[in-house]
Amino acid sequence: MPRQYVMIEFHPNDSRSYMYHNDGPPIANGERVEVDTKHGRQTVTVVGVGYPPPKFETKPIVGRVGEARQSPPPSSDLFGQG
Repeated sequence: MPRQYVMIEFHPNDSRSYMYHNDGPPIANGERVEVDTKHGRQTVTVVGVGYPPPKFETKPIVGRVGEARQSPPPSSDLFGQG
């Protein structure tokens, strides 16, 4: 899947948006996603999709809101001995 560059806003009335990238299944405008920030993980809204790669590094989208997180297997299953 090609990398998708999206614009996000932290709050509905933000006057500024930020570019992040998505390496998973395509994301659409209006979707709620999670990103890591210097203040920890935050839920944000996608406000634009389909941008060309920027000339600066972008941070990744970590997941979609409501998406099940994968947990590591119990330690007894790590080597197929569960």
